[in-house]
Parts: sequence; C-alpha cells; structure tokens
Amino acid sequence: MDDVKKNSVLIVDDEKSNLEVLISILSPEYIVYMTKSGLSAIEMANKYLPDLILLDILMPDMNGFDVLSVLKKTDKTRHIPVIFITGLDTVEDEEKGLDLDAADFIHKPFSTKIVKSRVRNQIQIVNQIRAIEQYAHNTQVTLTELVKLQQDLEAAVNAAQSASHSKSAFLTTMSHELRTPLNVIIGLTGLMLEEDDLTSFIRSSLMSISNAGGTLLSIVNDILDISKIESGKLTLIPVEYQMPSLLNDTITLLKIYIGEKPIEFKLHISGDLPAMLYGDELRVRQIMNNLLSNAMKYTNEGTVELSVECERDGDDVWMEISVKDTGKGIREEDLKIIFSDYFQADTRTNRKTEGTGLGLSITRRLAQMMDGDISVESEYGKGSTFRARLRQGFVSDTKIGTAIAENLRSFSFGEARSQASNTLVRADLKGARVLVVDDMQNNLDVATGLLRKYNMKVDGLTSGQEVVDRIRNEKPQYNAIFMDHMMPGMDGIETVKAIRALETEYARNLPIIALTANAISGAEKMFFENGFQDFLSKPIDIMRMDTVLKKWVRSQIAIESVDESESDEPDPSFEEFDVSIDIPGIDVQKGLSLYGDEMDTYLSILRSFAANTPVVLGRLRETVKETLPDGVISAHGLKGSCASICADQLRAMAAEMESSARKGDFDRFLTFLDSCLKDVEQLVNDINAWFDAYDARRENPRRYAPDSETLAHLKRCCQSYDMSGIDEAMEELESFSYETDADLVAWLREKIDKMELDEVVERLSEEN
Repeated sequence: MDDVKKNSVLIVDDEKSNLEVLISILSPEYIVYMTKSGLSAIEMANKYLPDLILLDILMPDMNGFDVLSVLKKTDKTRHIPVIFITGLDTVEDEEKGLDLDAADFIHKPFSTKIVKSRVRNQIQIVNQIRAIEQYAHNTQVTLTELVKLQQDLEAAVNAAQSASHSKSAFLTTMSHELRTPLNVIIGLTGLMLEEDDLTSFIRSSLMSISNAGGTLLSIVNDILDISKIESGKLTLIPVEYQMPSLLNDTITLLKIYIGEKPIEFKLHISGDLPAMLYGDELRVRQIMNNLLSNAMKYTNEGTVELSVECERDGDDVWMEISVKDTGKGIREEDLKIIFSDYFQADTRTNRKTEGTGLGLSITRRLAQMMDGDISVESEYGKGSTFRARLRQGFVSDTKIGTAIAENLRSFSFGEARSQASNTLVRADLKGARVLVVDDMQNNLDVATGLLRKYNMKVDGLTSGQEVVDRIRNEKPQYNAIFMDHMMPGMDGIETVKAIRALETEYARNLPIIALTANAISGAEKMFFENGFQDFLSKPIDIMRMDTVLKKWVRSQIAIESVDESESDEPDPSFEEFDVSIDIPGIDVQKGLSLYGDEMDTYLSILRSFAANTPVVLGRLRETVKETLPDGVISAHGLKGSCASICADQLRAMAAEMESSARKGDFDRFLTFLDSCLKDVEQLVNDINAWFDAYDARRENPRRYAPDSETLAHLKRCCQSYDMSGIDEAMEELESFSYETDADLVAWLREKIDKMELDEVVERLSEEN
C-alpha cells in the first residue's frame, strides 16, 4: 500500500497565508505543488500535469479566469479539473467560472471539511476516468468507445454539478424574494394590532396573520441557511466571546419559545465553565436556540433542561450541550433519519406543529463544521435528549465562578452587584474635571450622570474630532477622558492615537479610560497597546468606576473623602410620594441595583433613553447592505442603551443584530431589525407615557416666569460646555411651574438632552 502513488494537486494563490492553510489541509493525502503567480501556474501545469488545480481568481499578474482560459485551450492541460478558490460570492462570478468549465468553487475563509470533501470528489472522478482508460487499454476497447464513455461520464458529472448549483441559486433567490413581502406583512399587521378600536374577530385574524408570517419567515431563513451550507458559502467566523453572556442571552430569548405553556426550564451549569472561549458565538447560540426551540415545540407541559459542560483538550475546549425534554418523544424508526433535510417526526401526531424540518439538519451541519456532531436518545411518549459536542478555542483559565453560575441558574445574572453598590462611599472630587465621549447620547447621559455623583465637572462630546480639537487647545484641561470605542468617523482608538500624536506634555500624559460595550477577552490588551490607561465595560459597574476614579483622578487633586450619607442627601422631590415604576420590558429592580438604588439617577437615564433612542432607530431603519458597517455601530449603541436601563430582551435582540452586521449577514440583520424596531419604539412610548403620569403627579411651586439669572447662568454654562452647571441650572428651572414661558423650559430640556447647545445659546440671547 505504501507504494501506491498519491494524487497531485497544484494550488495557485498570491496570498502566502492561504497557501499555508491549504497545504496543511491537503498535504497528508496528496502531493502538493504551489505557486503565487498565474503565469507560473500555466508552466507548472504543463510540467507536472497535476490531477487537480485549486486556482485563486484575484491575482496581480493574471487573474484566475484568464489562467483557466489558457489551460482549456491546450490539449495537454485541457482535461485537468480546476476548482476556483475565492472570496468572491456573487452569482455573476460563479456563472463566469462555470462558463469557463470550472469544476467547482471553494469560498474563503476555508472550511477544512468543505476543502477536503470537494477536493476528494474531483480526485475520485479523475481516478475513475483513469481506471476506465486502463480498463480500455487492457480489454482493447476501441478509441471511439472510450471517448464516448468518457464523454458520458463527464456529462453526468457536469449535470449533477449544474443541478446542485441551480438548486442553491434558486433557493437563495426565492428566499430573498419571499423575505421582502413577508416583512411588509409582519410589519403592517403589527402596526394594525396597536390600534385600540379593533373588534375581537379582527384582532384575532390579525394575530393569526402575524403568527403565520413569523413562521413563514423562519422557514425562509432555514431554507437560506441550508442553501448556503450546501453551496459552501456559510463559513464560521470565530471571535473571543463571553460564556455568561452567551448563556444569559439564550435564557432571555427562551421566554419567546415557552410562551404560555406550563413548562419549567432548568439550567445545569457549574462555576468551572470557562469565562471566555474562541469560536463562532452566533452559530453556537444558533445551535443552542435550535435545540431549545425544538424541545419547546414538541413539549406541551413538563420540563425542559439545558446542561452545558466544557473539557480542556490542549489548545481546544470541547463544549458539551445537552437539551432534555418531557415532550412527545421520537419513534425508534425515526431516530436514524431525524437529522435529514426536511424531516419531521411523526407528522400525523404533530400535524399542528409548524416548521420545515430543517432545524435539526442545520444544527447538525453547524456542529460538524465545528469538528463535532449531535446525537439523540428518545423514548416515544416520554421525551428526548439531544447532545451536541462542539470544538471551541481555549482563551484563558479564568472560570465564571460559583456566584455567576448560581445567578444564571436563578436567571438573575448581574443582580448580585446590588448589595455591594449600596455600601459605596464616594470621594468628593470637587475641583476635578473629566470629559466623556460617546456618539450615543443616552450612553453619554448614563456616564455623565454617574460621574457627577463625585461632585466633579463633567463635559460630554459625541465625536472623536471634537475631542482632538479640544485637547489641542488645552481649554479646558481635564483630569481624565472616558472614551467610547465604536464611533462613526474617527473611532476611539483613532482618536487616542491622534491625541497622543499632538506631542504636548498634557496630551501625552492625560489619562484616557476606554468606556465600551466591547468587553471581550483581549479587549483590555488592545486598548492598553493603543494609548489607553484603563478600561470600563458597559453597562457601567459603579464599583469598578469608583476604583478607576480613585486610581486616575483622585491622585491628581487635593480632596476630602466623605461618606456618601453626608454628601449625597436624598432628593426631596422623591420623598413627596412613593415612586413605583411599572414599564413592560424593563427589569426595574435590576436597573436600580445597577446604579446603587439611586432613583434619581435611574429616572434620568430612562428619560435620556426615551429622548435619544428614536435617532438611533432612524439610523438603523436607513441601513442598507452597502452601509452595513454603520449598522454595526448603531446596533452596538442600541445594545448598550438597552443594557443601561436593563431592557434585557431588547439588548439580546440588538446584540444579534450587531453580530449579524459585523459578519456581513444582511439577511439575518433584517430578520432581527423589524421586530427590534417595533419593540423598542413601543418601549419608548411606554416610558414617555409613564413619565407623563409621573410628572403630572409632582406638584412644583409656581412662579410667574423662569428666573432670568438662572437663564443667564444656563447660557454661560452652554457656551463653556459646563455640563455640571447646565444640570444644576435645569434642575433649578424644572423645580417650578410657570404661568408664562413654561414652554421655554420644556424646549430647553429637549435641546439639552440632544446636546444642541448652540441653539440654546441662540434662543437665550434672543430672550434677553
């Protein structure tokens, strides 16, 4: 067997890294030649006559299409099959390649499984043709018969490949075409359901239409996924991700699957789970969600249990996911084909259960793309257990710990910080001045509100270029900057580099703290290497913020440390009557605990969310495929805003949008966009309605008109961007009711919330 000659493969790609990846995949089985040039590829093909050529399309000296044309015109190389390896994914490129008689396509980045499978298929064809030729020689078959036999075989292969390409192209096209009218149906029925004067029959009919549209949209998405997998266009995009966040988002979305069913959900995890892993977080979450939704679908009552375990294996980590239910179970004869495309178990009994039968097939293929697989055990009538095994990358030895594990099991992840927050003693940092930079006004309000608790002057800006200009002028001078990372135009890292490049002593030594929702492992190192001094993740942990301020601000000024009970007296406006917040979609207790149970802080953040989120929704609504990178920033900002008020389900939806946009998956981005826009708009309306009732209950002392000295002070603060002074002035103005010019105070609040300070200065100048 050792004397059997290996088949040979010629790899042509101008990128060294691509050559190295393909060589590592193919060299154990084949003799591998390689070159980085199209012209050299033609020479090597004539010299070595490889059994197969893997050919890149975009190369500097001669593109792949031209190379293939030359090879097909030469008798010596005409019959060598060529597979294009490319990052291009348009239908036009595939059609052009097929017209030139390309055997197949492999898309970048490479999947080991797909590369091996497609190369093996072509090599098998080559070997079959070679065997036929040898047989013809041995049996003295005539040349005419041999040519006809070879032509018939090639025609059969081409027909099979053409059918596969046609099917994938058809499924992809139809999925796109169906999605547009479905989005209209779902969106319009959703708007109609918001009307108050609908009859019960019309409301019930609209609900049926909306539910049917949602089911059909899910089916379309499954079909699109399976067509991408079959065509090799679905590839994994690994990133470092947080295990607690993955589990928290999965649990949050689980509420949608359970609905009104009397089902108890149990989570089995330990504190030994790794805090960070390296893999395609979106697809891991899809596997979990598919298994859980399948369990919920076939379980009318009882329990559904999710178990997650991890085992270290060198530089890899094997993740074991188990989903157990007390549902209908699967017949023994169906267990062997349960993962087949379009298969639904026991269709007669489950005829009311909607779906394509693609969910488990897609789930298994995704698991196999992660070098794993899925198995099932079931007893008909008693329930099923599905187990998935996935290979992920090792990041660090840090574990999630018993506290976080317990919080996740009790569905209260993040709430454990409340007691520690209540004991916080803030230092009085009067005399210090800091700058907060964030393109999201709501996030800006959250950070500035928390920082002002230290009696500092706090300014806010929304763009990197404004920050650079202010630091260049050195007026005013700041003790520290809290800088967001993801911003349009100049992002946080680019802004810090520009500041350090000013080369003044002030610009070189100014402490800059990253303030971002990009809290993946390795992010801190990235920020430290690019000129930041420290790191704060969103939503902001007030204990961590206190540590950062003591380290970078307190050391610069002469201060007196005071007890919080002495410095932060309760706002008397909250003692007049009991404040009870009841807004659907918000975990109010969790939100209050996030800000140390300080009601005034939390209410100001809710007001800011309602005032500024519509602008973000407008940007998301205008996102098209060409502007998807901007959609990443907008979705990222919305995720942070929802987290700041503890709207956890909307935060999870925004996270899915951000992840989809980051990976360039516009179709998946759209599937989350429509429902997210509707739900966030409803939340904004609910918050505004609650504040209307709340403000109506508060009885402020009456004055004839706003105080002129307070208005003049407000104007000066706006001119100097003194946000602390602006807040003090507005608090004074809003503490009274007015017989005249009451609309002026409301207008001032609206403009200041949107940071339109120039308009405030202009109007106050006119008033004087």
